[in-house]
Amino acid sequence: MSFFTRLIYIAITICLLSGCSAVRAPRPGIINHVVIFKLKNPDSIQELLIDCDQHLAKIPGVASYYAGEHFDIGRDDVDSDYDVVFYAGFKSQKALEEFVAHPLHIRIKSKWEPRLQWSRIHDTIHRER
Repeated sequence: MSFFTRLIYIAITICLLSGCSAVRAPRPGIINHVVIFKLKNPDSIQELLIDCDQHLAKIPGVASYYAGEHFDIGRDDVDSDYDVVFYAGFKSQKALEEFVAHPLHIRIKSKWEPRLQWSRIHDTIHRER
């Protein structure tokens, strides 16, 4: 192998190794709103996901968003007693407060509350470390 070829391999290896150590997954939001739902009728999962996608994700102030259904891969150590998880990330507490008070949020919440066995709401904050 020529000196030039070895130099190229070394350069590529250094770039790959340094790139791997410098890359960090992005934080989804400063303020994170997570709601876990257990439906009375699991046949309604897709309808709830559509409501989340079409209404909640579009409320002003939502910086990041996700809604999905439970995915069971057979792990005993993973909680599986829920149907849907909704997540919205915000850049400020004020944005979360405006989301909660928004008419679309209130309408979707009112529609789904009677159709739930339960829900769990978790709000978290990311502070720089």
